[in-house]
Amino acid sequence: MTDVQTDGQVTTDPKGGDASAEFDQRLLNHVNAAVGSQLKRIVPKFLEEALAPHLTSLRESLQPKPEPKDKGGQSAVDPEISKQIEDLRNQLKKERETAARERRAAREEKAFAELRSELAGKVRPETVDTVAKLLFHADRRVVIGDDGSIAFRHGDAEYDLRGGLAEYLKSKDAAMFLPAPGYGQQPKKPGLKAPNRAPGDKPQGTEDPMSRTLRMLGKLEAKAGEKIL
Repeated sequence: MTDVQTDGQVTTDPKGGDASAEFDQRLLNHVNAAVGSQLKRIVPKFLEEALAPHLTSLRESLQPKPEPKDKGGQSAVDPEISKQIEDLRNQLKKERETAARERRAAREEKAFAELRSELAGKVRPETVDTVAKLLFHADRRVVIGDDGSIAFRHGDAEYDLRGGLAEYLKSKDAAMFLPAPGYGQQPKKPGLKAPNRAPGDKPQGTEDPMSRTLRMLGKLEAKAGEKIL
């Protein structure tokens, strides 16, 4: 019970104790609401400021790191991997060069064999190898294409092998290698008179010094087993 003074008189309020407690509770609620509202505005900002450095470090640690760059701005590669790549490139280069040499050698061998085959029967047998080497290696008249095709250079023109060789055999350069007139003919029958020869003509079948030298050279090469290709 609470005494209440009104107009100089004191009266007793039967609910005075409960009213005071209710007032205190309402006051406390207002205070809590005010403090809570203020904290809602202050605490998040405070927490954000307090946690910002830690959040920044965390974000940086979680982001993927870019590959290190070299001085030229290119991504740096592991030195061991770079060495392996360089070794493989060098190996591939050597293998390609070896394969190219082997293809070239095979084509040259085939072209030389065809040239020699075409010469057979068109020049004296003992000069076939000599003429083939002269035309193929010294004069370089045989031209081999990237596709393996074979051409023969004569003068300023290129022919196929057979046509070019035919033109060459008509030239003065080939005269010394051609068979002598009547070469390969049957020997004269006994009793037949030899044809008259003009003074200074050599008997048929007589070798000149150069032809004899070429014949001897061919025999020596055959004996030595010389291989050009």
